[in-house]
Amino acid sequence: MTSSWFDLLVCPITKAPLRHDASQQLLIADAAGKAYPIRDGIPVLLAEEALEWPLVTLVTPAATLSPDLNTTSDSASSHTTASAS
Repeated sequence: MTSSWFDLLVCPITKAPLRHDASQQLLIADAAGKAYPIRDGIPVLLAEEALEWPLVTLVTPAATLSPDLNTTSDSASSHTTASAS
């Protein structure tokens, strides 16, 4: 699609303008907190296909990992238990 076509598209939820993110192949609706995928060059403007925006990647903070990095440390829970007793 050319950029002029993108200027005509709006969010199906809020009817607000969409922002094109070419690198991720998304049309972003900042007002709705949604991102609509572009598949094979075709925008999928269905509310049920929308992704939450901004995209969130869940990462376990390093401070909660034990030294072997395979299990989480439960020192915080043992500290809470000790102080509650």
